[in-house]
Amino acid sequence: MSRSLPVVSDPSIRDHILTAFSLRAQKVGIRRVKMGPLAQELRMSASTLYNHFESKEKLVEATVHRWVEELSASEGLLTGDPATRTADEHMLLWAEAWGESVSRYSPEFWRDLRNDYPKAWQLFHRELRRRKLAGAELLRPHIDRELSREMALAVLDLLIENAADPRLCDRLGISRQEAIRTAIRIWRQGALGRPQAVAESDPTSVADL
Repeated sequence: MSRSLPVVSDPSIRDHILTAFSLRAQKVGIRRVKMGPLAQELRMSASTLYNHFESKEKLVEATVHRWVEELSASEGLLTGDPATRTADEHMLLWAEAWGESVSRYSPEFWRDLRNDYPKAWQLFHRELRRRKLAGAELLRPHIDRELSREMALAVLDLLIENAADPRLCDRLGISRQEAIRTAIRIWRQGALGRPQAVAESDPTSVADL
């Protein structure tokens, strides 16, 4: 549902609306957040809400944009200077940021996003694909030469995708964040070549990760 009203530019009110919507949607899913009750909870008229977001779809898209910004910020805090880390160390830190970011949103949120909001879902997948391609370029030179690099990367993709499935995590009684990290560590030990210099100088550096 949308309204053809002139947009009032007030970043603070817009941010307030977006924050309230995002917090509710990430807990109970997008479908269960209704625009009318949301406006009442924010103590504003429906017309004021629609002046800042002309439809619920626009709110959902803004929520995904914010999620991307938050993920990028958390990645920056965790990874620091990439020049000081190996490719697989960078991948593990990225997985930490990714797992934490995804886990903040309920399974209902991702289900509703996929089923009801194709434009926002495409934005999410475009961002995910961009990060996957960047990660693959970092990892490809370090994959064991006896393995097919493309196959190894495809297996990693499948592991991460399935590890993040909330149904699997619920059945195992672990968080999605921990599931993703475990899957990556298993892949890392099987697919990446063992650096001899590091292994000889510090025998725990690879096995303990």
